[in-house]
Amino acid sequence: MRESKSFQRFQSRFTYLKQHGQVVDVALNKMFNQLKNKRLNNNTLCANLNVSTEKYNNLNIPSTEYARLVNYSKKENSEYCFIELYNIFASYMKEILKEMYQLRPKSITSKSNKALNYSKIAEFSTYEEIVNFIIDDIFRSLENLRRTPKLVKSIINHTKIQIPQALSDSAMMYLSIRHLIVHNDSKIDQEFYDKYRNKLTISLNGKVPTDFSTFQIAMQSLYDYIKAIDNELILKGFINSRE
Repeated sequence: MRESKSFQRFQSRFTYLKQHGQVVDVALNKMFNQLKNKRLNNNTLCANLNVSTEKYNNLNIPSTEYARLVNYSKKENSEYCFIELYNIFASYMKEILKEMYQLRPKSITSKSNKALNYSKIAEFSTYEEIVNFIIDDIFRSLENLRRTPKLVKSIINHTKIQIPQALSDSAMMYLSIRHLIVHNDSKIDQEFYDKYRNKLTISLNGKVPTDFSTFQIAMQSLYDYIKAIDNELILKGFINSRE
């Protein structure tokens, strides 16, 4: 199967994140059920979990607190997973920039009007360091566009690759959840509501959906989208396939 070095790295990070999300969900569900069955025995959470009060002193609280604690941890983990999902997506986009540069340098450097002066060049000891600096600088400038669709468009627009609109729309929807988590206190803003109210069960100013099931769907959506981009870039000769 054709895939780039960047995609292989993405796939590895993707798998670890998916496993992490599932491990934590299993652990929290088991913890919830265990504490629920013991919630009326007047013990602390530490006692009912049979863990050290010295090591886990913040769990030395009434067992009746179990639901609040577990639900809070589930929410925090879900939000972390959505943020990390964006991070591995961004890492892939940055890495394909480098792969594209290696084959067609001008197609990437044309995205910036900056130039390296002699003193800056003298700071680098290898050509690889120069390339890394250029890619980092260009990617930072593209990320400053704030919105993920603009970032993607800026990186691959000139390639003319064809990605199914449904794949793109779905991936952008789930990646936009990260933007709301980070920049809008996890609340649905007007733009997101107007755009996705027919695709997700959401309400204006309500919390973004970050539950376990939604995250699993989001991961598959992003995987399919990145796979389509990778295949197209290889087919069009913008990056190399690593068999």
